[in-house]
Parts: sequence; C-alpha cells; structure tokens
Amino acid sequence: MKTRFFAILCGAAMMTAVACNEKEETAPAAQRVPLTFSAGAPEEFVSAQDSKTAIDGQAVTWSKDDAISVFGATSENNRFELISGSGTATAKFSGNAVPATQYNALYPFSETSSISGDIISSELPAEQTAVAGTFDTMLVPAAAKSDVTGKTLTFSHVTGLLKVTVTEAVKSISLSAEGAKMSGKYTVDMSQAEYTAAAAGEQASGVTISAADGSDLAAGTYYMAVLPGTYANAKLTITPATGEAKTATVESLEIYSGAIANAVLSGGEIEEPVLEFGEVPEGDLNINYGATDRTYPVNANVEWTVTADSEDLTIVEDASSVKVSFPRSKYIYDKKYTLTLSADDASLESKTLTITQKACIDLNQSSTVPSENGTIAANGARAMVKTPDMFKYGTFIWTFSDVNITSGYFMVNNNQDNMYLYIRYNGGDNNLIAAGGTANIGGIDVCFGTDNGWNYRGNSSDSFKADSYPTDNSQLKTIKLVIEPTTRKAGSEYTDGFTGNILLRELYINDVLAYSRKDIGDIWQEGSTHPGFQYEFGIACDDAAQTSGTMTIESFEYIPYTPAE
Repeated sequence: MKTRFFAILCGAAMMTAVACNEKEETAPAAQRVPLTFSAGAPEEFVSAQDSKTAIDGQAVTWSKDDAISVFGATSENNRFELISGSGTATAKFSGNAVPATQYNALYPFSETSSISGDIISSELPAEQTAVAGTFDTMLVPAAAKSDVTGKTLTFSHVTGLLKVTVTEAVKSISLSAEGAKMSGKYTVDMSQAEYTAAAAGEQASGVTISAADGSDLAAGTYYMAVLPGTYANAKLTITPATGEAKTATVESLEIYSGAIANAVLSGGEIEEPVLEFGEVPEGDLNINYGATDRTYPVNANVEWTVTADSEDLTIVEDASSVKVSFPRSKYIYDKKYTLTLSADDASLESKTLTITQKACIDLNQSSTVPSENGTIAANGARAMVKTPDMFKYGTFIWTFSDVNITSGYFMVNNNQDNMYLYIRYNGGDNNLIAAGGTANIGGIDVCFGTDNGWNYRGNSSDSFKADSYPTDNSQLKTIKLVIEPTTRKAGSEYTDGFTGNILLRELYINDVLAYSRKDIGDIWQEGSTHPGFQYEFGIACDDAAQTSGTMTIESFEYIPYTPAE
C-alpha cells in the first residue's frame, strides 16, 4: 500500500521518473517482509519436567494456537503465528518484520509488548486462569534471540512458577507480599547471557488464580506465574468454596526464572513438602552376606515410592516405611545397593540411601583382595578366596567375564580338614577333578576321594568330556557344580561295608554337562559329624608359559538342596 500511494503522489506533481527514483534511493521506506523462524521451546522447569503448554512429565512442546512477538530492525511489535510443529519441541513461526541481522522475540504475543534497544517490555497478568495440574498455556513468558543465521530462536523462561496443592475445593488462590511486585509490567534485558523478567514500576501487585468460568477449583495442584524475586513474609490466601478465606505466611519465598517453588496448603497452613528417609541404625546400612529383611523408615507428607538400583532386591512399601528383602550375597566384593525415595510430585528432589552387603567370601582366610567389581589377579601363584560358610548339598554357580588366563586355570578347591574337592579347568588336556580324604561315620571309614570318593578305587583325574568346554579360556562364562544325595543303586559293586546312600555329582561348563557320577558313597550319610566344605576358588598361573593372569568373578551363587517331596 505504501508503494502504490507514493507512485500516485509522484505523478500528480508532474515529477519525472528520474526524480521519483532519486527519492526512493535517498530515503527508502522500511519494508516488512515475510519471514519464518524455527523456534525451540524453553527447557523444562528445573526439577519439575513441566511443559510450557502441558505438564506431561516429558518435554516442553508448542501448541497450535501459540504466537510470538518478533522485533526486527525497528521497534515494531510483529505477530508471528505457529505454522507447523504443534506438539513438538521445535516449531516454525511465520509473519512479517523489517529485516535485521539479529532478531529478538517474546512468547506469548501481546499487543502491549515493545522493545527499546535491548530492553523488551511486557506485562504479566495479575489475574490468571487456574488449570488443574498445569497452568494457562498462554501465560508463562519466554524470550529468545536469534542465532547468527537469523533463522533460529531458542526460548528461555523469564518467570518462575509457584506450585500450590490444595486439599479442599476453593474459589481462588492468591499470593502477595507487602510492597512487592509479583506481577504486572516487567522488562527483559536481551543483552544478558541469561534472560529474566525484572519488575518495572513500583506499584505493589500480587497474583490470583481462579477458574475461567468462576466455578470452584477442585482439590489438587495448580500453578501461578510469578516475577522472579525473593519475597519476605509472602501471604498465600485461599478462598474456600464455603466459609471464610484462610491466609498463611511464608517467611521467605524465592522465585527463580524457569524454576518451580512449592507449597501445600491445608486448613490455611502452609506445609513445606517433606521427603526423606528416617534415622537408620548402622546395622541396617551395613549388613551381612546372608539373606535378610530390613525395614527403613520414611518421613514424608507427600505421595512417594522407593525404587532400587538392582533387581536383586524385593521392596514392599507401607504408609511410613519400606521393607527390603536382600538375598544371600552372590558377590565376592562388598556390594552397594542404592534405594531412591521419590515423590509423585516430580519437582521435589529425590533422596537416596546406600546399603552395603558383605561379600560372600571371607578375606580373612585369603591374601587375595578382589577389586570392587570382583576382579582377581594371580602373579606366578594362586589367587584364591574362600566362602565363610560350610556347605554339604546344593548347587554352586560361578559366573565370569574378562577371563585372561592363557596357561593357568580356574579352580575350586575345598580343603576342609583332610577332605578336599578340586576342579581344575584350563581349556587344554589337563581338565580334571580330584578329591580325597576320609571321614569316620558310625565306625566306618567313608572316603570322599579314595575308594568311595569321586571315582572308585583312587583319586580321580578323569578328563572332562572333550566337547563340553571351550578351548579358549577367554570364553569361560559359567561353572556349575551340583552335589545332591540320591538313592544307591541296587546291587552296586561299590560296597566295601558301606550301606548308605550315594551322591549325585555333576559339573557343567558354560551350561554344558562336563562330568557326572552318581554311583559312589555319600560322605554326609546319616551319622556323619563332618560339618561340610568351605569352598575356596580362584585362579592359578603357575605354568611356566604364564606368570600372571586376571579374571572377573561376577558372582558365586549357592542354591540350597531341597529334597523331593
């Protein structure tokens, strides 16, 4: 329109085309041109994971009706509307503005917003619409400066939020502080590295939220946008659906840009949210390796849950505590478990509790100290650890990773009194099981290794089944040993005065059966006073070809034997 009007005036004055051209060149009019910006939504509110347009526990997104003020080369306030990207964190806004090398923008668009130099001026409404669980989508302002390309805007919140939870139906919720300005006119200095709204003017103002249609607000959570600042003796007032208004005082209320402050209002009293573990005895923070249950108190006035960083644990909650079931430790290092106490209100900081469970081995009987992740190293000798308990029947499972043994071997050695069980594995031709020792049971000598041991008449040095183990030691993943009582075969040739039951003895490597015997005597038959075995296990690197080696024992798990019904 300006261009056409200028041409008509030029013709009416009988001026030449040259004169018109000269005037255009010497005093050009500022022209608005179509522009499109890619706009990144503000980051989530601190600790709250709140969206600008919806509190959904995920990301900040734009909505289809969003519009922004864009300031170009002039102070003109230009309306740019969303044209794509609704429901996402990055949208495109289109409108007209005078071209500039860099643009400033403010969300949401307002006719009253303006700019002077680097200072944007706008207004935060004192009367705000309450929306259950969230806030008015066109209420919380954010500012942005375009990047060097002049095509991308990344917004940041310039006000904070006060989150208020009411436990009864109310008409409205109001916040104020004597002499303080919590809403109304504000400015944003776009020359600063971080954008924040600064109150403009001196007239005190508060914030009130209520339903758009004047109806009651149901019990629940609501948000009000507040200018950043520290407010002394702030008054929070609720007007109930019935009865008189109730006011409570917050001695010091701090509101930061992009952050949420919290309050719980019940019966006119502000209750600071509480979320913490109660006092825990030292013995419940450092527990033994055996299976056990522990109860940990919880002090909270908000809804909460407790989670663990390990699937090993079982958790049962009640109103004021959490019961945790710890299994028997299967780690050869002191295992740390972390419990995390979290509120349903994601804006409250979670609390953690760390419990240490003693390793399933007894380092007092070994000079080998595993690393914190279960790695043991042998240097020209054996590196062994030992269980603190004695075992008779059951299933014993070792799991491994990062096995670095070329000519050494993993072994299980049970050297209790004169009884021993020995498993040697090195991926070559020397895989063997050996056992020895004798116990007197009811006046009869019963042997674990000889005669009635793992092999009849003598110490066993049976090789494993050739196809049962990897030839590369680095492929060793699991070893499982099964020792269970079973019924003696009728007419067994292995009598020698022994009339008791026999033992099932099986060895699996990487879940493949490598060795099995079940026709020999049970050293723990009725009448035995032998206490059982302490399992000693580790690696040896005493072969001349290798003087050192390492491996990580991920776990040692004992599964007790349960007789068949």
